[in-house]
Amino acid sequence: MNVTQYNFSIIYSSSNGNGSVIERTNSTTITDLEAGTNYTISVTTIVSGDVKSEAVVINQFTIPSKPGAITVTSFTNSSISLSLGKPTGMNVTQCNFSIIYSSSNGNGSVIERTNSTTITDLEAGTNYTISVTTIVSGDVKSEAVVINQFTKPNPVTNVRVLNQNTTSVTLSWDRPIDHKLGYSYRVETRGDPPSDHIVVEDTITVAQLNPGTRYAFSVFTLAPDRTPADSVNVSHTTACQFSQ
Repeated sequence: MNVTQYNFSIIYSSSNGNGSVIERTNSTTITDLEAGTNYTISVTTIVSGDVKSEAVVINQFTIPSKPGAITVTSFTNSSISLSLGKPTGMNVTQCNFSIIYSSSNGNGSVIERTNSTTITDLEAGTNYTISVTTIVSGDVKSEAVVINQFTKPNPVTNVRVLNQNTTSVTLSWDRPIDHKLGYSYRVETRGDPPSDHIVVEDTITVAQLNPGTRYAFSVFTLAPDRTPADSVNVSHTTACQFSQ
């Protein structure tokens, strides 16, 4: 048959309704559909009004909406927990989430059927790029929502006082066994006066202290983005100053 001798009748339907199109050429676009929805599409050739051929039937999902906001709800030195925002106009029971995470040392993936997930077995003090897509019917995927998050670094060990006098205390500590390029250390001093310092070495002299005063010191490993590890604490009293 010559394409000028007939038209196409296109009927499309989903669980939420149906519609139809008459097309006079060999291509068409069906519009105003719902995201992430399976449509049954039935195409027949028509001539002379309602004289129709046998139908050719296909099924096709529309691309789903991308996830809503991806929020980090908690993280440790080996895991990151996420809240996965609902895709616009879609029921979360209609879709799954594909979570792909990667760092300079490798990557992995998770399929999640609820609106939260925890990625485990990660490396401490490492920046992860996390890409989340909505998926329906196997490999039909939305646009990705991408975030970055560092895991906590591992803490220092063996914080100790090396030296002290009436107005200063010198501290030292052992770096984490998996110390990485870009790590630094925060030393928080609680007492009178308080102070806060960031250093790249594994020692510090905290000065301008008062004689005979007890101070509490907390040492934190910092990842390159300043994400802190759990603190390791030590207390010490400065030497007394005796009158001559």
